[in-house]
Amino acid sequence: MHDELVGREAELAVIDEVLNRTRPGLFFRGESGIGKTALLRESTHRAGQQGYTVLWCRGVQHEQALRYSGLHQALHPLLSGTPELPPSERQAMETLFGISDGPSPCHSLVRRAALGLLVRAASRTPVLLVLDDFDALDPDSVDVVEHVLEHRGEAPLVVLAAAGTGTAGPLGVARWDLAGLSDAAASALVEAVAPRLAAVDRDVVRDLAQGNPLALAEWSRNLMDHNVPLGTCRYDLIDFPVRLTQAFGVSRHKFPRRTSRLLLLVAAFDGDIADLPGEEGELWRAAAVLGLTRSDLCPAEQAGVVTVERGEVLFCHPLTRAVHYGTASPAARVEVHRAFADTLTPDSDRVVWHRAAATEGRDDLLAARLHAIGEKARRSGTVARAATAYEWAARLSTASDAAAYRLGLAADAALRSGHRRLGAQLISEARSLADGPAAVPDLILPEYYARLMNDVPGLSADDLLDGLPELPSTHRGLATMIAAMDVYNSGDPGGKAERIEGATLRLGSAADDPLRVITLSVVAPQRHARELIPIVRRLSGPAAELESTYLMVGMGGAAEALRLIPEAERCYRAAVAASVTDSSLLERCMSMVRHASLLTLTGAFAEALAEAEDVHRLAVRLDLTEVAASSAATAARVYAWQGNVPAAAEALTRSTRLAHLAHPHPATLTEVASARAAVALVQGRPADAVHALLGVAEHRIWAGATIGDLAEAASKLDRGFAVVDTVKSVAEDADVFASDLLRHLTLRARALGGESALFDAALAVPGEERFPVEWARTRLAYGEWLRRGRHKIRARSHLAAAMAVFARVEAVPWRDRAAAEMRAAGGAVESSGMDSDGHPGRVVLTPQERQVARLAGGGLSNRDIAGRLALSPRTVGTHLSNAYAKLGIRGRAELAALVRDRPEPETTGVAAQTRSSR
Repeated sequence: MHDELVGREAELAVIDEVLNRTRPGLFFRGESGIGKTALLRESTHRAGQQGYTVLWCRGVQHEQALRYSGLHQALHPLLSGTPELPPSERQAMETLFGISDGPSPCHSLVRRAALGLLVRAASRTPVLLVLDDFDALDPDSVDVVEHVLEHRGEAPLVVLAAAGTGTAGPLGVARWDLAGLSDAAASALVEAVAPRLAAVDRDVVRDLAQGNPLALAEWSRNLMDHNVPLGTCRYDLIDFPVRLTQAFGVSRHKFPRRTSRLLLLVAAFDGDIADLPGEEGELWRAAAVLGLTRSDLCPAEQAGVVTVERGEVLFCHPLTRAVHYGTASPAARVEVHRAFADTLTPDSDRVVWHRAAATEGRDDLLAARLHAIGEKARRSGTVARAATAYEWAARLSTASDAAAYRLGLAADAALRSGHRRLGAQLISEARSLADGPAAVPDLILPEYYARLMNDVPGLSADDLLDGLPELPSTHRGLATMIAAMDVYNSGDPGGKAERIEGATLRLGSAADDPLRVITLSVVAPQRHARELIPIVRRLSGPAAELESTYLMVGMGGAAEALRLIPEAERCYRAAVAASVTDSSLLERCMSMVRHASLLTLTGAFAEALAEAEDVHRLAVRLDLTEVAASSAATAARVYAWQGNVPAAAEALTRSTRLAHLAHPHPATLTEVASARAAVALVQGRPADAVHALLGVAEHRIWAGATIGDLAEAASKLDRGFAVVDTVKSVAEDADVFASDLLRHLTLRARALGGESALFDAALAVPGEERFPVEWARTRLAYGEWLRRGRHKIRARSHLAAAMAVFARVEAVPWRDRAAAEMRAAGGAVESSGMDSDGHPGRVVLTPQERQVARLAGGGLSNRDIAGRLALSPRTVGTHLSNAYAKLGIRGRAELAALVRDRPEPETTGVAAQTRSSR
């Protein structure tokens, strides 16, 4: 099947009906590029597999068409059958096809002869007659075809035809108007043909194409090699493929020069207010500057290229606008932009854009105004627009250092908005203009992001440390923090942590400087725990008050390194909300993947799963392989806890495959190993769980995250010796970091290893309300031990408490295991209220529907939601309609009340995420 046929299941089913002869034929009608010819080609392929004789003809423009030209194409393969026709009809056919000489045949003879040939052919094998561009077939051929269709009788002869919109098809053939692809199918097509296209560009292409397969496929392929943020409609930098230009451009229409100039003016118009004809609107004021009038638009209206609705001039298709602008000459574009710049309100941002588009050369004043627009766009969260503004400002700057600085800002904004390749290119340009790394210190952070997103070389930890003396003092703390993150991500293979620690201490920053706190927490958490823990607790309380999203993410990492799980969860939650507000897709991924993982510790499995699957989809779109691997591992772990083993196995396969494609961070390896162990434990394979976790346990910083599963798996194999060293190191960390969770886990591990008296000590550790699942696991293990020791009454209280927690968080296998132990201890097991699969009756929203519902319930418009989630407004509307139907509500007011007042199972994820966004 051709890639244009993605999402055409209904049409293909109807084609199968035609080929099975339950329908006599079908006429597809639709705009250029909608997939008519692709459907016809697929039908010929299917017909050939079913033994059909396929006859194909395509219309040409009437002024170029010869009489019977369509019939010549269709019937040529059947000419060997002309001897079977009556003499007069045979003579007509042979004359028509130039086999013999003679006067032009009578039309009625041609009709009868064509019918005879087709019916005789159909008596041997079924015949499919395909008529492409039916609206351009010559009239004589159309008449012959309709005669054949009317008189074919019972012969197995079927027809499939296609033409443009507004065309009447063959008489007696049912019509099927082709619509654009659904958002899901459009996304699948773009992903298939342009897997390296930036996420934001994919959504803009999908929105512009409005489901048109040709536009989606051709433009996506073309754009893969162009690093341009399309959200700014910079069509002047795009090379339009020939097929796209032919379908949506001016090649089919020979307009007068004045009409073409006015169409270019309309294409360049960026106003939101309708321009009423005859009034002094913005468009017509600019047209007057060029000496153009409303009447110059008439030829384009008559050709159907534009329409005027409620006074607003609209192109018939968004890509028609793009092609008209993108294929115009630079001089023509300068002319129309200058006309707008001369007529719009002088102080508006729109004037600046038009002046920039009309400027050839450099202009520092204009560059400064564009820079200011970039700053405003960045603050408002429209980072793709900010990237373009900064880049244009750089191109107009006369000084190389100013250009390099602005290119750095553009790179940072581009990377945050998902434009990986553009960001890397801008960084390279900025570095080429700068005199050494210290010349553009603001490149430090985007370079680090580029390395994370592209896995490309950049400044290493050693490079950053070596260059510290040359950097401005304002950037040295940032440089050491990024060096620390570099070491953290690589597992410190060169032992650089101590060097970074020393450099950080020598900077003399304030004790509560977030950059200092993050750096020391990452590279030397044990040595600085006593000093750092109270500071991180204080800074993470109002985490949303940290000045940037990356500091929120970094503070979350610091809290994790210090084993402060609630504090880390708060920081990541704040970062998720901030990244939605400022549209930073990269930081959204970085914070969501860690937040989802930490939510599993608190037992918020539904929210953790929704967030893990959401970030997985976004990470795959952005090609953030490691984030995608980690999020899939978190999803696998939750699925295993819920007892959905097939889903867990599928997510684990995804995670393992992606981890092998990256150079995984130790945290990612831990996530994958934990997921593998969780699946193995649920399936009753403790040896596999031990094998998965032993390697991770060697990394001290991650040992605490796995000690619970490792100890349980080892106890089932009577291999307590396998965890002795790990328990010892985790216990030491529990003391250093004063961690209730680690203290509890080590006591449980020792109890499972034979020191049974420590179960009571483990349960006496505070923290059950924060980590209910881990305490429930301890109660289950204790209850099992008590029941085996015939202390059934004491066992029941622990088993009942564990069972209640597992039922509440929907940990089905664990609930069932606790229930089985309760029965064995002679206790009663009440119904959990769950169905046979262990799920309570509830409405299930998809992760995307849940996220849209959350934002809509918080009062955002569809357009605002689209901007924050990198979707099209149409997609947002679809998700919102689906959510309304599933929740049984009719509008935003009811949704807001549901999110605010009913944090029940079906809306828990929505409510929780709404709180995070506030």
